[in-house]
Amino acid sequence: RFGSDLLVDHQLGLIVALLVTIGAVSIAGRSKRGRRIWHRQLLKVPLIGPMALKQSVSRIAMIIASLIRSGVPLTRAMQLAAQSTNNVVLRDALDDCGHAVGAGQDVAGSLQRTGVFPPLAVQIFSIGQESGELEDMLNQLSSDYNRQVSTMSARLAALLEPILIILLAGFIGFVLVATILPILEAGNVL
Repeated sequence: RFGSDLLVDHQLGLIVALLVTIGAVSIAGRSKRGRRIWHRQLLKVPLIGPMALKQSVSRIAMIIASLIRSGVPLTRAMQLAAQSTNNVVLRDALDDCGHAVGAGQDVAGSLQRTGVFPPLAVQIFSIGQESGELEDMLNQLSSDYNRQVSTMSARLAALLEPILIILLAGFIGFVLVATILPILEAGNVL
């Protein structure tokens, strides 16, 4: 009853508040700082964040491996891989790493300092750089992360399926009760 009264009495105010909130989020999402905050929070979402991170790192590793194979220096490969990612946090981290590697610092240490890349990716970069097999190691990382993302998305779909069925059944039950109850009450009045 309270929710119903609130919607009836303050519907114009609620609509205005909803529109202002949508507009503020839209404007904030277009700014560089707002996009950075959004992308950082997206990476922290359970289940979806790690999956998005692994997918992005997989793509970055594949791009860097392909560029190294083509003879592009690692610093330039990192800059080009940074331009290919949509996530602002990863792009900034790769740019910082590219500059640090260009200044003579270790790749793994640079990646680790960003705090964005998973420990496995940092370790692969470290081992690949030390062994001189960075291209092969990055290709293996990319294929491994692709497999992990496929497995995680299949598990997520399998998890969501029963939940969606239960929600749909509840919605249909609500609609049935909302339609049949007035008819039964009208029958009692007669």
